[in-house]
Amino acid sequence: MILNLRGFWPRYSLRSVTVRINIIAIALVLAGLIGRIIFLTPELEKQVLTLSASHELSIGRYVARDLGTKMMARTELLVHLAAHLPRPLLTDPEGLTAWLVEWGDLNPLFSHGFAVLALKDHAVITEYPTLPGNSEIDLSQPDWLFEAARSRRTTIARPTRGKATGEPIILIAAPILDPDGKPLAILVGMTAIAAPDFLGVLQEARIGDTGSFLVISPKDGVFVAGTDPARILAPLPKPGVNALHDRAMAGFRGTGMAINNLGEEELSAVVSVPATDWFLVARLPASEIFRGVTEIRHFMMRNSVVIATVAITFLMVAVPRFLRPLTRASQAIHRMATGETPLAALPTGNADEVGELVRGFNFLVARLQENEARLAHIAHHDTLTGLPNRTLFDAQVDQAITHAQQSGTSFALLFIDLDGFKPINDSHGHEIGDSILCQIADRLRQHIRQSDSIARYGGDEFLVLLNDLDDPQANAPIAAAALQDVISKPFEIGTLTLRVGLSIGIAIFPDHGTDAQTLCSHADQAMYRAKKSGANRIVM
Repeated sequence: MILNLRGFWPRYSLRSVTVRINIIAIALVLAGLIGRIIFLTPELEKQVLTLSASHELSIGRYVARDLGTKMMARTELLVHLAAHLPRPLLTDPEGLTAWLVEWGDLNPLFSHGFAVLALKDHAVITEYPTLPGNSEIDLSQPDWLFEAARSRRTTIARPTRGKATGEPIILIAAPILDPDGKPLAILVGMTAIAAPDFLGVLQEARIGDTGSFLVISPKDGVFVAGTDPARILAPLPKPGVNALHDRAMAGFRGTGMAINNLGEEELSAVVSVPATDWFLVARLPASEIFRGVTEIRHFMMRNSVVIATVAITFLMVAVPRFLRPLTRASQAIHRMATGETPLAALPTGNADEVGELVRGFNFLVARLQENEARLAHIAHHDTLTGLPNRTLFDAQVDQAITHAQQSGTSFALLFIDLDGFKPINDSHGHEIGDSILCQIADRLRQHIRQSDSIARYGGDEFLVLLNDLDDPQANAPIAAAALQDVISKPFEIGTLTLRVGLSIGIAIFPDHGTDAQTLCSHADQAMYRAKKSGANRIVM
C-alpha cells in the first residue's frame, strides 16, 4: 500500500518544529518584556531599598559618632577645667573670672562661655563672658544640677534658649571637688546648639538631594538639633502619630519606613549618639529612593515595543536558519516515504554536536555550582581566619534565641578584644599580626564546645556564642576565663615569642537582651568597660 502524502507539509505546517519554536520563542519574548515590567519593578525597589537602608544606616552611624565625639570633647574639657580650677579662687570672683578668661580663650568649645555656681544656694559666683540675659537662665534646675553634685560627674541639662541671643543652647555641669572628693561648687559650660563646630553641622548636612537629619532627646521630649532649624527644641510627636518614632523612643535602633509630618513616606535610620541619651534619625524620602526605579520602568515601557519588534523579526529569520538541517532531514524522509528517492541512511553528525553541547553545558553547571559555593562561603566567612563572619554569626544567634525560647534555656554571648595586639602589629608588621590572628582563631575554635559558635567581628575582635548554659551567670565567666588562659600561652612565630591577652564582655540571654543586636551591643559595652578597668579582664 502506497500512501499519498503529497500536500502533507503545507497542510500541517503549524505542527512543524520550526513554527512551534518560533511561536514559543515569540511568546517568551513578549512574556519576558511584560514580566520585567510587572515583576522586576518590585524586586528592584526591594533591592534599592535594602541598599539605601544599609547606606543610610552607615551615614547615620558616622554622623552620630561625630556628634558624640563633639559632645565628649566638651564634657572632657569641662571635667579638665573643674579638676584644675584653683580652689581658693572660689572665694575670689575677680580672680576666678580672670582664670575663666584665660582658659576659655584657649578652649573655645563653649560658645556661650562658662559659669561657676555656689553649691549651697546655686548663686552665680562668676561667669565668662558676661552676656546680657545669661544670668537669667535658670542654672539651678534640680534635675541636672543637683545630679552633677550628687553623682560627682558631668550632667547635661534639657536644651533651652539663651535669654541673651534667643539661640537654642546646651548646658553641661561638672562638679568642682575638694581633695577628699567632696563637691565645692558647680562649673557650667554653655554652648549654642547651632554652633558650626557643634550640632550646627547638621544644618548643612544632607542625604541625597532632599534627605535630612534629626537629633532627639527622649528624656527631655524635644528635638535637639536637625537639618531644619525650625525643629530645634520643638516637642516630640505624641505616641501613635509615628510608629517608627514610638519604636525608637522604646529603644529600637535600625532602619524602617515611616510617614513624616508632611504625610510623605520616608526611609529612616535610627542610631544612638555616643556619650548622650540622644538618638539621631537620618531621613530620606521614598520618592527620591525610588526615583531611579521609576525612570527605569518608564524606559522599559517606552522601549518594549521596539525590543519586541526587533526580537520577533530576528526569531522569524534566525530560527528557520538554525533548524535548516532538521528541515532538510524531514524533507528527505518525506521524499523517501513518497518513493521519490530510495531509502537511505541520514547523516547523524548532529549527534556528536548535541553530545558535545550536553557535555559543555554539564561542565558549565559544575563550574557555576563550584563558584556559587565559593562565593557563599566568602559571603559568610572571614577570609583570613576562615571563621564565620558577622552575617553568619547573627543568623546563628537568631537560631540560638529561637531554640532558647522554645526550650526555656539560656545562652551567653562573649565579645572578645585582644590586649597587646596593636603594638605587635605595628612593630612586626601585618604578616605577623595576621599569623597571630589565625593562631588565635584556631585556639578558640579548639577550646569551645561543638555546640558553640565563634566568629571574627573584625580587626582584633571576636564573638563567641555559648549555647545551652544551665547557669550562664556562673558558667559564662568560667568559659571566658578558660579562653583567656588558652590565649595567654605564648605564640611562636619564627624566632619571635609573642603574647596577647583578652578583654571579654559578656551578655546573657534574656537578661541583657532578646535580639542579636541588643545582646552584641551589651557585650560590646561590657568589653569596653573591661578594657578601661585594665587588660585581660572579664565584665558582664
